[in-house]
Amino acid sequence: MLLTEVRETAHGSRPVCVEAADCAGRFHGIERQMNEGLGDGALSAHVQVHLLARDCQWLLAHHTARVGW
Repeated sequence: MLLTEVRETAHGSRPVCVEAADCAGRFHGIERQMNEGLGDGALSAHVQVHLLARDCQWLLAHHTARVGW
């Protein structure tokens, strides 16, 4: 997965401390959710996918705002 590459890029950019903590928290949350799997049922899977999508969208929006695409 691209998570490792994205993390390395983010750490290499040396953002402001608050930004770094926010990004690190999102990365950690994504990894934790990936390790937990989708759960035991359709509702659990739906919630997990929604949470992963939300964190990934936040990271993409944050990166886009910083880079200025």
